[in-house]
Amino acid sequence: LHFATLPKKAKMKLAVSDITSRSSPAIVSIKTKDKEGAEIAIGSGFIISSDGIIVTNFHVLESVYKAEVKIGESEFKEAYLIKGDPSLDIALLKVDAEDLSVLPIGNSDDVINGQFVVVLGNPLGFERSVSSDIISGIRSKGELKLLQMTAPVSLGSSGGPVINEYGEVIGITTIASFLFAQNLNFAIPINHLKKLISEK
Repeated sequence: LHFATLPKKAKMKLAVSDITSRSSPAIVSIKTKDKEGAEIAIGSGFIISSDGIIVTNFHVLESVYKAEVKIGESEFKEAYLIKGDPSLDIALLKVDAEDLSVLPIGNSDDVINGQFVVVLGNPLGFERSVSSDIISGIRSKGELKLLQMTAPVSLGSSGGPVINEYGEVIGITTIASFLFAQNLNFAIPINHLKKLISEK
């Protein structure tokens, strides 16, 4: 799997509106259902491969029978888990699609305290909502690094991208139970995803 990346020459600081318009086509909403077909929860995700590979949180898919994905107006009733790590709270889903928009992947080792970020997702089911603010801390919890941020996050935002001012994904929004407290918003650094994908 090869990520889309931005060449250094192509990096330009973008307005929030530009980041939103460029990134929105690659944002997905994920509905999870039980065996009876009743909806369990809604989450967010983003596309990293034009043939339908989607990143989300592991906890969004935990203990569910079925996941359905909506990309724009297109609905995919079958989404398959292809890789996941509960300790990182990252999962990869696949839908049968082609020529999808993808988000470029950045380097979360370059993230610094106080830097500006944009968060896209589906809080409480409001699709493709956007919020922006700053990285307010870089925390460690065992092997796991977490990006603390002041950008507001709600139920349904889980699994959405945290994007830097160049339009690159540098984190994955999470509100998983391994976090320190409520009312603090966190993202998993995108380099954890790179590591997960590189593992056989």
